[in-house]
Amino acid sequence: MGGHIFLKISNIIAYFVFAGFHLKAILTFNEYDDPRNEEGYTYLCLAPFVFYTILTLLHIQFLGFIIYQFFPKANETVAHGVSWHFVAISILNSAFLILSIKGYFILAFLVAILFASQVSVAYFSVRTKFPAENWADGLLIHAPLSIFHGWIVVETIVAANMAILPRPTGGDEIEAWIKFAVWFSIIFLQLTAVGYIDVQGKGDVLGSLVIAFSLFGIGYQQQEYNWVSWPAYLLSFFTFIYSFSPFVKNWYRRRAIEGSTPLLG
Repeated sequence: MGGHIFLKISNIIAYFVFAGFHLKAILTFNEYDDPRNEEGYTYLCLAPFVFYTILTLLHIQFLGFIIYQFFPKANETVAHGVSWHFVAISILNSAFLILSIKGYFILAFLVAILFASQVSVAYFSVRTKFPAENWADGLLIHAPLSIFHGWIVVETIVAANMAILPRPTGGDEIEAWIKFAVWFSIIFLQLTAVGYIDVQGKGDVLGSLVIAFSLFGIGYQQQEYNWVSWPAYLLSFFTFIYSFSPFVKNWYRRRAIEGSTPLLG
């Protein structure tokens, strides 16, 4: 089972707290007095199927993580890469959800920044110092952190809009600064997805795809506002296509190497 048993037991507790608060947030979302339905609704709110899909995938993968952490091959990465960040993430995630449910959107945004910083530290630590050595490392440690990092970027931007921007009124007269802020948020998400591919070493396809899917969810949910939905749809499509560029580059690189290899005989 390896060392660091107290850390690993804490990770198990943190996982069930993490999953429990997400379940509570989902089950209570349609309550008539939930402030997220009115005061918290913004031009960047995503379609519910995005939440259900990504959170379900995250919980399945993190369940695999807390099981895999007891295998010897995962010991170093869990102890010195993820470390106590998963526990901190669970606590901050719970605080973020509670504040959002209660309608304290400014405080929720501030917690989201701390939340995102903890996810980022774990993400970059694992990605740069503990490269995947086998399929289990990739699937059960690197993959959930990549998905979660992309998701927390989206959550933080949505939380910022909930805290700062006025609520949609349904009218045609929308102030220019509001449109600029929403467009800036959408473009920021798309550029972050490009950064996953171009900056993160070999390219983080999963993180990029999470943002592409989220942009699609924004476009789908905001069809009432064409000035939101169409940019979100277009950038989602571009991001989705661009996410696969590392595979295309590797394919061309292999073809070039094969083409330049001299024939023997």
